[in-house]
Amino acid sequence: AETLSNTRVQDPRRNAKGGELDFDPRAYRMLHRLGSDWPCLSFDFVRDAGGGGRTRFPHALLAACGTQAVGDANRLTLLKLEGLGRLEQDSDEDESDDDGDDDDDRHADATADHVAFGHPGGVNRVAACERAPGLVATWSDRGAVLVWDARPECERLC
Repeated sequence: AETLSNTRVQDPRRNAKGGELDFDPRAYRMLHRLGSDWPCLSFDFVRDAGGGGRTRFPHALLAACGTQAVGDANRLTLLKLEGLGRLEQDSDEDESDDDGDDDDDRHADATADHVAFGHPGGVNRVAACERAPGLVATWSDRGAVLVWDARPECERLC
């Protein structure tokens, strides 16, 4: 077998000089971190009563996401996030706020609520129906497309 002596494993969290990567807060208006037990590589936004084109902080959203777990641990999750506030900026140039937000809106604590369903196999793709909020389709790694009626759960979260 041929050995590759020049192979290197790339760690996306480290830069070429070996230092930790960090974000530049000037590039974001909002940044929140959320973790899960298993990778959740597909998600879709579920239409809620807030409508589209929201620009005022704090933001809220409803999303459907699916996991790629080992064995029978896969889930389809409906996730409600509220109180998503503006990222604090260090510079004084963002002090003028033309959208009328209060400072309290910027510092509000974000909250998360969820409902999870067991899913047969890993979730390759999630798609939420725009015309019927709460109807969610998933494509399983077992080759099946499933349609979930989660309207009661969406109403409970909203």
